[in-house]
Amino acid sequence: MAKFVIEFNDIEDTPEAAVRALKATDAYIVIWDMFQELRKVWKYSEDNTAIEYADHWDQKLRELCDANGIDVWNELN
Repeated sequence: MAKFVIEFNDIEDTPEAAVRALKATDAYIVIWDMFQELRKVWKYSEDNTAIEYADHWDQKLRELCDANGIDVWNELN
C-alpha cells in the first residue's frame, strides 16, 4: 500500500487546500458522472433539442477539463 504526504506552505490556506486535496477524487467522479449522464441523453433520447443541449454541455465540460489539465478519460478508466 502506497502512502503519500501532502505538505502545505501557506498556513492560512491549509484547511481549504487540505479539503480540496481530500475531495479531488470525489470531484473527478462528479465530472465522470456528468459525462455519463450526457451520454445517456445521446444514447436514449429521441428529443433532438435535448441531444443538442447534451452535445453543447459535453463540449463545454471537455473544454473546461482540458483548460484545467483534467483528463477523466485516462484517470478513471
